[in-house]
Amino acid sequence: MFRRFIYSISFILVMGLTSNVQAISEPFSVKAFIDQHVCNDSQVGPDDNEQQIGVHVRDIDVRRRVGLFSFDISAVKVEGAVFSNVSLSNLGAGSGPIDVYGVIEEQDNLLLETDLVWNNAPGVQNNPTPAVGSPVELDFDDLTEVLLTFTAPGNFVRESTETSQALADFINSDTDGIITLLFAPPQDGSSAILRAKENDEGGMEGGTFLEGLIVTPVELPLDPNPADGTVDVYRDIVLSWTPGLYAQMHDVYFGTVFDDVANASRANPLDMLASQDQDASAYAPGRLNFSQTYYWRVDEVNAPPGSEIFNGPVWSFTVEPETYAIEQETATASSSEEGKGPENTVNGSGLDESGLFHTDESDDNMWLSSQDGVQPSWIEYELDKVYKLHQMWVWNSNDGLESVIGLGLKDVTIEYSIDGTDYVTLGTTHEFAQAPGVPDYAHNTTVELNGIAAKYVRLTANSNWGGILPQFGLSEVRFFYIPTNAAKPNPASGATDVALGVTLSWRAGREAAEHKLYLSNDEQAVMDGTADVVTMTESNYGPLSLDLGKTYYWRVEEVNEAETPNIWQGDVWTFTTNKYFVVDDFESYNDLDPDDPNSNRIFNAWLDGLEDTSNGSIIGYDMPPFAEQTIVHGGSQSMPFSYDNSNLRYSEAEMTLTYLRDWTEKGVNTLTIWFRGDSANAAETLYVALNGSAVVSHDNPNAAQIVTWTQWNIDLQAFADQGVNLTNVNTIALGLGDRNNPSAGGSGTMYFDDIRLYPPAP
Repeated sequence: MFRRFIYSISFILVMGLTSNVQAISEPFSVKAFIDQHVCNDSQVGPDDNEQQIGVHVRDIDVRRRVGLFSFDISAVKVEGAVFSNVSLSNLGAGSGPIDVYGVIEEQDNLLLETDLVWNNAPGVQNNPTPAVGSPVELDFDDLTEVLLTFTAPGNFVRESTETSQALADFINSDTDGIITLLFAPPQDGSSAILRAKENDEGGMEGGTFLEGLIVTPVELPLDPNPADGTVDVYRDIVLSWTPGLYAQMHDVYFGTVFDDVANASRANPLDMLASQDQDASAYAPGRLNFSQTYYWRVDEVNAPPGSEIFNGPVWSFTVEPETYAIEQETATASSSEEGKGPENTVNGSGLDESGLFHTDESDDNMWLSSQDGVQPSWIEYELDKVYKLHQMWVWNSNDGLESVIGLGLKDVTIEYSIDGTDYVTLGTTHEFAQAPGVPDYAHNTTVELNGIAAKYVRLTANSNWGGILPQFGLSEVRFFYIPTNAAKPNPASGATDVALGVTLSWRAGREAAEHKLYLSNDEQAVMDGTADVVTMTESNYGPLSLDLGKTYYWRVEEVNEAETPNIWQGDVWTFTTNKYFVVDDFESYNDLDPDDPNSNRIFNAWLDGLEDTSNGSIIGYDMPPFAEQTIVHGGSQSMPFSYDNSNLRYSEAEMTLTYLRDWTEKGVNTLTIWFRGDSANAAETLYVALNGSAVVSHDNPNAAQIVTWTQWNIDLQAFADQGVNLTNVNTIALGLGDRNNPSAGGSGTMYFDDIRLYPPAP
C-alpha cells in the first residue's frame, strides 16, 4: 500500500533553515473561531450583524458581502517551527470563486463575532461609509495581497484548497497567535457560500479549517518549561525542555539581557553561558530575583565525531513579584453619606484601567462619613482570610474641593486583628497625605505593614485636612501581602478527569519549612483538619492510588516553627478523578516517519489485514493524517476501519496491550466502545475479541449501518465466561463478519473511538 512503502515525511529541508539542519513535520488543523459575513446591501444594512448557518461571499445587486475568518494558532505554534503545505478545508453551501486575503496583525483581533458589521470590519472600505448596495470595495491598508484563490465546493461538500506558500508565509509572520483572513468575491456578480462553524447538518461538520504541516528542526530543543513568555514563575524554578533528536549534551545560556543571551557562544560567552556540556535536559538557575524577566537558550550538542552545535531559540519568563495585591476584601464604616459607602474604597470605582490613578474628582466614587455620624469615624477592611501583610496603599479623599474643605483623613490610628475581636495598634498615629483634588491622582500614602498577620484592618480618623467639618473621606485602599499560603495547586482546583495515579503539587508558601497535606473525599474532614495528614518537606506528594469517579478534597498547611504565626492554613482544593480507564482514545497517534523515535502511526498499533489475504480490514488512510480528524466522538481523532468481506473473508484489527492489562482494577466491569457506520455499508456482524479467542458480537446485525455515534456496553463477564483471565488481558480486536466461519460478504467503512472500562458504564 502507498501509505506503508512510499510515503515518507522525515528529514525534509525547510525554507529558512540552514541546509545542514534536518526537520520533522506534524499535521495541524485549526477550526476558525470566527466565521462571519459583513454586509452592505439592501437586505442587511452596514450596521447590522447577521448570524446565519452560512458565510456569504457575494457581490451581486442585493447582496454585497465578504467573510471574515479568525483562527487561534497559539496552541500549535512552536518556537523555531515553520508552517508548510498550508491550505483551507471548506464545507460548501453555494459554489463560487473566492479570493483570500490576510488581515494585518494590527487589525486581526479587534472585535467579537457578534459585533462585526460592515462599518467596523477590517479590510473593507467603510470610512467614509459607502452607499448601501454599492459594489464591494476593499481597504488595502488592512490587507495583504491575495494569498489564495479557490472555488467554494457545492452544498455539503467538504474540499481542501490547493496549498498556498503565500498563505504559509503569512502565518509564519504572525506574532500574536491570531490569524484573520478575509474572503472576498473576486468580481462583481460573484457568489459563494460556506457552511458556518455552528452548522453540521447532513452529517457534516461545518466551519472552515486552516490545515497543513508544522515543520520543526529535529536538532533543536522543544517544549520549554516554563513556556516561553510565562509570567508569575516560581523564583526557585527548575528549567527543563525536550532535547533535540540527536543531542548528546546541552549548553545553557541564561541572563537578563535578550541580546546577550541571543548572541552568546562558547567562543564569546558574554557571561551568559551558565552550563556547558551538561547531559541533563534540566537546569536549576538558583533563587531568582522577584519580578525580573529572564532569557534563556539551550544549544544542542550532537555526539562525536561531529559534535555539531545547534543554536536553540531564545525563551523568556518573568519571576513572581515580591508581593501580591489582595483581590477579595469588604469594607464597613461607622457611618456613610447616602451613595458614598465604604465599598467605594475597594471596588475600584474612580480608578483608571491600570488601577493606579484616581481619575474622578467628584465624591461619587469615594467613601464619606456622615456629618452627624458617631465619632470617632472609622472604616474597617475584612480580608477573605489571614494574610501576612506587606503594605497598604491609600488614595485619600479626592473631591474637587479637597484643597478648600479638606475632608481627607490626616491623623489616623491603624489597628489590626486576626479574629475581628482582639485588635493590636500598629505603631503610633499615621499621617495620610492630602489628595490634590484633580484627576490622574496616584496613591501618595504607603503604609508599611511589616509582615503583620491580619484578616481585619481598621482605620480610625483622628483628624482631617480641613479641620472644619466632622466628616472624613477616602477614595481607595489597596492591600499587598507576602504569599505564605500554599498556592497554584496542580491539578487545578475543580479539575476533572484526573488520573488515578496523580502526583499533587503546589507552590510552597514563602516561609514554609515543611508541609502538612490533608486529603480525603470528605470535604468537612479536610476543612476541620480531621482527615488523614501527611507531613513532608517537598511541595509535592504522589503518585497516589485513587478510585475511579470520586471527588477528592485537599489542603496544605505551611509550617515553620521559627516564624509567627508558625502555621498558615491553606484553602480547600478539589478535583475529580477519571470515571473510567482509557483502553484507547486514539489521540496519541501521529503521522511521523517510522525512523522518528516519536513515531506512533495508528496502523502500527492496530494491526489489520493489509498483508493477510483472509483479513479484509484496513486501518487508517493512505496519506496523512492517517487517523480520522473530522468524524470523531471525543477529542480530535478516531479510527477509520475499512472492511471488505468478499471472497470468504472476515475483517479484523487487533491491538496488543502494553498497559492496563488488569481489567478488574478498581472494580471495572464494563467495556464500552463508541462506533459509527454508514447507511451505505454492507450489514456485517460487529464483534470484539479479547486474547485472540473470546468473542462478543453486537446484538444489532445492522450495527455497521448506524449513522450516528453509538455507545456499545459489554459486560466483561461475557469474556470471563469464555475463559478470559480478566486480570491479564493481552489483546483486543475489533471486527466485522464471522472470524470462525468466513462467508462471502460486503464492504464499508466504520469509525471507532473512546474505548473505555467503567465500573459500571453510564
